[in-house]
Formats: sequence, structure tokens, C-alpha cells
Amino acid sequence: MAAKKRLFSTEVMEAYDRGTRVFENVDISFAQLGGFTLDDVVFKDCTFDYTSFRFSSMRRARFTNCRLFFIGFYGTDLRQAVFDHSTIEFARFDTAQFDATIFRSCAISYSSLINTALGAATFTDCSKMKVWESVAAITTNDIQDALRVFMPSLDTLDFEIKCHIKAIIDKIAGDYNLGASAVRLPVPMNDSSHSAGRSYEKLSDVLDQAISAYGTKNPYKGKTPYEKDRKY
Repeated sequence: MAAKKRLFSTEVMEAYDRGTRVFENVDISFAQLGGFTLDDVVFKDCTFDYTSFRFSSMRRARFTNCRLFFIGFYGTDLRQAVFDHSTIEFARFDTAQFDATIFRSCAISYSSLINTALGAATFTDCSKMKVWESVAAITTNDIQDALRVFMPSLDTLDFEIKCHIKAIIDKIAGDYNLGASAVRLPVPMNDSSHSAGRSYEKLSDVLDQAISAYGTKNPYKGKTPYEKDRKY
């Protein structure tokens, strides 16, 4: 398969506004696509790292054979959306709207489905690991495991962005007197769901921080009046 073409937020929305509904074999990472209408969009063989679709309308959207890592679907309208044969890690579906929403043959891990109508979604042949349906279900051991899995992914980022995000992670680890980058992490002293929930919120904030840091370092080329009318 050919190397994936990189698309920025502006390019995705401009293509969608021109009538494009199918995006295939593209990399849409560090993209702020929250608050827009993306109904009937199809993503096939795409990569999404640190991408936000928060509060967007994505009715009947399809993700087929995609990799989604650190994704925000907070408050997203996902009615009749389909996730098919995709890997979903560190995704936040909190308060997303489900209705005949389908997850088929997906590997879902370290993700939250809090305050969603789970009865309106079907999960067929999916594997789930550390998928939370309530804040009360999140323990500090869960946060500890999430940090251990997440930290190696920082090595793929730009140095400045990596340092920026690591500072946030270190703050989370500091809440529990942990060494986030250590191979073996000590057992947290406090295992209350309340404190774990706070760190869960901070971990989720990494998404916005990453997108913001990337946008600052890599400003979009050729800004146009169209671009100024949209918030990315």
C-alpha cells in the first residue's frame, strides 16, 4: 500500500464542503475537527493520531480498517455510525450520541464510554481492554497501566511536542508519586475512584494539548479568508 497522504484539518473540511465524502489511505493526525458537520463521511485505511471530533455531527460516518489513537469523540453525534475492523486506543466517547451505532471486529482499549446510551450501540466480535463505562470504574491502577502503555508513543513525536506532553504526563504521575517513564511503577498510595477520575480528566486533556502544540509549531500553509472563518 502506498504511503498515506497527510491531510490537515482545513484540507479535510474544504474537501468535505466540496462534496468529498470518502477519504482513503490518508493520515489525519493532530487535527482539530470538532464542532463541524461530517455526516456520511467514510474513512478507509486511515490513521488518526491525536485527533478531535468533539461535538461534531458524524451521523452515518464509517471508519473501516482505521487506526485511531488518542481520539476525542466527546459529545459527538455518532448515530448510525460504523466502526469496522479498526483499532481504537485512548478514545473518549463520553456523552457521544449512539443510535444504531455499530462497532464490528474492533480492538478497543484504554477508552471511555461514559454517559452514553450503550444499549443503542452494538459491539460484534470486538475485543475490549480497559474500556470504562463510568468514572467510578476507573482505578489508579488503570491510570498507572495507561501511562505505561502511552509513554512509548511519545518517541514518535516532534521533540518539542514530546517535551510539552511529557510535562503533562509527569504532572499526572506526580499526583500518585509515580515515575511515569519508569519500567516498573510503584503501587499508588491512593486508589480512590475520585482521584483516579481527576487524573483521567487530565490524561484526556493531553489530546487538546497535543493538537495545540502541533498547530503552533506547524502553522497551516497559505492561510485564506476561508480558513479564518473556521476554528481549527
